[in-house]
Amino acid sequence: MSSHVIPGLTDSEATPTGAGYQPRTLVLLGSGHAHVHLLKSLASKPLVGVQVVLVSPHPRQLVASLLPSFVEGRRSIEDCAIALEPLVQRAGVRWLECSAKGLNARDQCLSLDNGSLLKYDWLSINTGVVMDREASERSMPGARTHALFVRPAEGFAALWPRVVALGAERALRVTVVGSGTAAIELACAVRVRLPNAAVTLVCGASPLLAIAGKATQQQLGLALRQRGITVLQDNAVGFAEGLVQLGCGATLACDIPLLATPARAPTWLLSSGLALDGHGCIATASTLRSTSHGTVFATGSVGSRKEPFEHLGGRFTAFAGHTLAQNLAAATSGAPLKPHREPTAKSLLVSLGAGRAIGHWGPLAVQGRLAGLIKQWIDQRYLAACRSSSASAPAGSR
Repeated sequence: MSSHVIPGLTDSEATPTGAGYQPRTLVLLGSGHAHVHLLKSLASKPLVGVQVVLVSPHPRQLVASLLPSFVEGRRSIEDCAIALEPLVQRAGVRWLECSAKGLNARDQCLSLDNGSLLKYDWLSINTGVVMDREASERSMPGARTHALFVRPAEGFAALWPRVVALGAERALRVTVVGSGTAAIELACAVRVRLPNAAVTLVCGASPLLAIAGKATQQQLGLALRQRGITVLQDNAVGFAEGLVQLGCGATLACDIPLLATPARAPTWLLSSGLALDGHGCIATASTLRSTSHGTVFATGSVGSRKEPFEHLGGRFTAFAGHTLAQNLAAATSGAPLKPHREPTAKSLLVSLGAGRAIGHWGPLAVQGRLAGLIKQWIDQRYLAACRSSSASAPAGSR
């Protein structure tokens, strides 16, 4: 397909302020939690003289912290998602349902997967990370053929019902590969949804949930054992039909291998011309602006300034969304930018399935239904806020 340039709105769509007037363009690449907050902000505080274009391939944004409840069968996938169309309509934003496959930061141009090019005056990136299938195949041969990747979430959500249907026919052997929050919550959710399955968590040599304290790690290990989840501190080094090859040389019988290993920034960033950090993420200053290109902003998992405990329903990413809204308004009007103030809360909630969770507040760790209720309250509050028509800053961010 030959490329063609999308300049933004046509002349007939623009609000004219003089002969030959063409609005400047701000492109929002991705519909991550910060951009969801930004869309809400734009509904009440539109940018003067700026056409905003959202580039996102799906009609909804799945909330990562709610996916375990979908795997358990407690929620439909629609109940785990934020519909984008109402937000886009209220914000008066143009929406392109496609993805980026390349970026030329020097020429300020995005290459889209529909074959077109999109010029921008400012670019904000909040796409989230991806699982590099080629890299996974190199480190774990057979992964692309035999394993089910947890990311992108839309793809996993579409395939999970097939696993459930298979589990209704016979007892399955399910292996979850990973050591972070996503892998732990997935293993617990699988145990709830498929009670007759043999569930194994292959977590590598590092401790489970390395960011947590020892008390949390100990409670977590006990909780997994109580749920009949086998934990193997070994690496998965390959996959074949019906088995997982372990680093120790042994093989593990497996019908459904689920890959929840650490994700990476999109590979197309490598040729973008943007300054990147050691993990391939966009290097940003405290203002969330690229350290190499002043017209580019980035936040969330794709930026170098990570939000602590971002998986908590997106609540902490809303702080970045508030800063992003302020600084994009400032950048498009020539005003000075403000540094992003990270929240001071140091808490962590990990779902254990069936309405239970482990709560980690500093050195304290609490397990049970109370922690589960707190997590559900946070998730519901975040969803309700995103689905409402009002746009407000997160508490404590002013």
